[in-house]
Order: sequence, then structure tokens, then C-alpha cells
Amino acid sequence: IRGFYLINRGILKIFFPNQIVFVYFLKLPTIFFGEIYGLNLALFLMLFLGFVSFYFLVAKKVCKSAAVPAAVSYTTSSFFLWHGMQNPEIILAASFLPLYFWSLLNLEEAIQGSSARRFFAQSSLSAILFALVFLSSFYIGYFLIIFTVGFFVFERFRSWKVEGVPIFERKVILAYLSLSFGVFLLTLPATIALFPTNNQGGDPSQLESLREGLSRNTLLDLVAYSARPWDYLLPSIYHPVFGSLVRNFYGYLRNNFSYQFWSTSLPERANFLTVTSIWLAIYAVFRMAKNRVLPPEKKLILSLAFLTVLMFLISLPAIVTFKGWAIPLPSYFLFKVFPMFR
Repeated sequence: IRGFYLINRGILKIFFPNQIVFVYFLKLPTIFFGEIYGLNLALFLMLFLGFVSFYFLVAKKVCKSAAVPAAVSYTTSSFFLWHGMQNPEIILAASFLPLYFWSLLNLEEAIQGSSARRFFAQSSLSAILFALVFLSSFYIGYFLIIFTVGFFVFERFRSWKVEGVPIFERKVILAYLSLSFGVFLLTLPATIALFPTNNQGGDPSQLESLREGLSRNTLLDLVAYSARPWDYLLPSIYHPVFGSLVRNFYGYLRNNFSYQFWSTSLPERANFLTVTSIWLAIYAVFRMAKNRVLPPEKKLILSLAFLTVLMFLISLPAIVTFKGWAIPLPSYFLFKVFPMFR
């Protein structure tokens, strides 16, 4: 029904005109199977794509024995299930994310080699995968920019500290410049609409809509819709076993603490990492601490651990007050630069 409403009311065209990968991914199945069956098929294809891409990442970079449970955990998480009903464009973008991370890891390996053709090809592939994410969901694409910058900074520091590679090595600069240029070109169908906001040309109503979209969010929105640390560890309030406990916990916070401790509405806090994901992460860190992993695996674990901490900090409220002191967190500074995202 929601999909039928999306197509017939034109909401798909109105709210997602430049997220062209998402628009056509949803629209093409409706041409052959009708609106109801077509949009349901599109959702199942998103879940299947997420499963395959995550399986591919784990099988190629970790081991095949962990690939199936990891992929199942990824695509059956509350994040996928809730946003599949509320924000399907986020699910499509998340389905491409594992392939993008795989391509970044391969780009770093290509940089270490001697073939310029290989790292240019790999940077092109990374740019294509980034564009698929960005043109599926601008929201996920924004955070993917932060993720990519974090990955670049960590890899440069690790390569310099562990391998003695200069931070600004020529091959590194060329590889990431080509990646950036490729991303710029491939995302132009969406980003070119922002260019007229800096001059007097263009449709006045479109310019006004863009300006409003760039500044409509407030710092209070950022605090309200950010994640709370426990959101990643608690299942849904509809969980058959723990649902009532989770519901009571959130009720206790709302009744006894300030709004900074309140979690957002249910679809916004669908961040439970699942027991499988948490257990696999702890097991990987434990094996690394005991020196039971190979050097490539250790490199991957360290990279993921750094990026996890970085994105976790960014997901927290912009400001936390402690004994009368207002402490800004990373998202506060990002909001000052990009106020359209919260």
C-alpha cells in the first residue's frame, strides 16, 4: 500500500527527483509487474543485494565460514527491517556499502603495488560504488563522505607508523584525487542542482526550495534525532522476549531524565547491532589481542575498529551537558558546516 501511494501520488518524483538510482530501482519493476508486486519485488531485491554484498565482503576479506551468518545478521537487522518500511532509499544505499568498503580496501592494496593502471582502475570502481550509494540516498552519502575521510586518515597514519610509507606519497595522492574526481563527475546529476543557489539564475521556486532545505534543521533537531549509546545494544520494543524490558527502560529514561537521554522515535532508533554482529566483533578483537590473526586480518580489524568508534561518536548528540558545562561532540562541528543533515 505504501508503495502504491508513493507511485500514484507522485511522491517518488517529488521527494527523490535526484536520487536517480533509488527512483529507477523502484520504478523499473513496476513497469513489468505492476505497482504493488513491483515495489515489493524491489524491496526484496534490496535485501538480497545487501546479503550478497556483505557476504562478498566477508568471504573475500575475512573467511567464508563467517560470511553467511554475518550477511544474515546484516540484512535481518532492525535497521534493515524498519527502514525497509519507512525509508527504502536508505536500505538500497546500505546494500551497496559493503561493496564500497571492499573497493576501498582493494584500492589501498593497489596503491602498495607498482601498477598505476591497477590503482586508477580501482579508484574508478570505488567512485562508481560511491555514486551508487550517494544517488540512492543523499543522507547515507553524506555520512559515507565522513567514513571515507576517516578511512583515508587512518590508513595514512597506519602506513606511516607501521610500514614507514610517507603520508603524502605520490601514488596515494593520485589515487585519491582520481577517486574524488570520479565521484564529482558521477554525482553531478544530483549535485548540479545546488550550483544555481550561488547566483541569480535558475527557477526562483526551485532556488527557494533548495535554500529552505539547506537550513531547515536546527541544533535541537540534531540532539533529538541523534543516537544514544544504548540504542545499539537494545532490541526493538516489539521483541518477543525482551520487548517489555526495553519498553520499560525507555519509559524510565523519559520519566526520570532530561531530553538528552531520550531516544528518538522507533524507526529512528533502529540501530540494534544484533547479538551475532556484537559477538563476531568481540571475537575478532579477542583473536587480534592474542596475536591469532594474520597481518592482513589485523589491518582490517584495526581499520574497522577505528571507523566504528569514529562513526559512533558522530552519531551521538551534538551537545552533552555535564554539571552545567555544555560539551560539544563531533556532530556539532559537522552541523555547523552542513546544517542540512542531522
